[in-house]
Amino acid sequence: MKWRVTETWSMLQRATMVALISSLAAASTCTAAGLKVQVDAIDVSSLPDAEAYITVLDNSGEAVKGLKKQSFALQEQLLSTTKTREITDFTVRSVLESGQKLAIALVIDRSGSMRGRPLRAAKDAVKEFLSRLSEDDQVALLSFASSVRTDCGFTADHSRVRSALDKVYARGDTALYDAARAGVDAVAEARGATRKAVVLLTDGQCTTGSLSEPGPVASAAKKAGVRLFTVGLGRDPEHDVLEKLSGQTGGTHFEAGTPHDLLSVYQRIADRLQNQYVLAFNRPQDIRFYELTVRVVYATEHAAGSKKFRPTTSDEPPPLPPGGQKRSPDGGAPHMKVAVAVVGGLIVVILFAIVWAVRRRHVT
Repeated sequence: MKWRVTETWSMLQRATMVALISSLAAASTCTAAGLKVQVDAIDVSSLPDAEAYITVLDNSGEAVKGLKKQSFALQEQLLSTTKTREITDFTVRSVLESGQKLAIALVIDRSGSMRGRPLRAAKDAVKEFLSRLSEDDQVALLSFASSVRTDCGFTADHSRVRSALDKVYARGDTALYDAARAGVDAVAEARGATRKAVVLLTDGQCTTGSLSEPGPVASAAKKAGVRLFTVGLGRDPEHDVLEKLSGQTGGTHFEAGTPHDLLSVYQRIADRLQNQYVLAFNRPQDIRFYELTVRVVYATEHAAGSKKFRPTTSDEPPPLPPGGQKRSPDGGAPHMKVAVAVVGGLIVVILFAIVWAVRRRHVT
């Protein structure tokens, strides 16, 4: 009897280790850093022709360039079921190859704390940003302190934006969320552009204005399909709030520790905007909610990103999507997967304890 208990004990020890390692592996799979795929937007305005805008970033956050069709795989799932459909008939082009025009609002903090070196560095960074855009890209310049001002309306003549930028001076408080909303509203009304974005720079927190929190900004940006990139200079900005705001709109938050860092930040933003991929595919209209998953293989890495969409041009208010939890690219809810794995490990640990107690009883 003692031999059987000992053998069972040894087997359960091995099973416990396997279960715990599997649990940790499952948890790390959901949070692993590395290649990142973002489905920035899905354009269904010209059905049955649809287009998905994709950003692929390497493990350093730099845009991955030069990918071909064989690096991509598309799948869509009707969210009310588990049925999926592989999309094999699609094309892949860069935004520059496809001629997709960009409308972007550059929103600059000109409050009193930006006086001197910070504002000079911001102007240099913005000018470098402009030099990296395509000649057809539409740009507007807004600046803000106690109030928001449009320094230059949308134009493809980037020299006009540079001239307006030279006239910006620093003085006043920080109407941060008013400025962000003004930038979103301006881009939303821009015509002839299929891609829309706002780049907002601030070195502080919101101290004045009609908006005191970022919720209305995020809602307006998502409704208009505007990506909001935020840049926080120094330690004073609420970086966590800015990161959440940009993340909700498909953009990114960047931290610039010093004015000197602004140049590289603006270069990275321009690089991302100019190196999106356009995946064109065909699908009929449908009022139901779907989720498009895009998988990418690059070198020895692979990753996936997804986005919910409703393939219809109707103005009818969309129904609520089934369920409230986002699915992971391979079809399951990420938090549920981790929970199941951890619970499985705990069950084995409990069995381990029971056998230990039985063994102790027989030994004594």
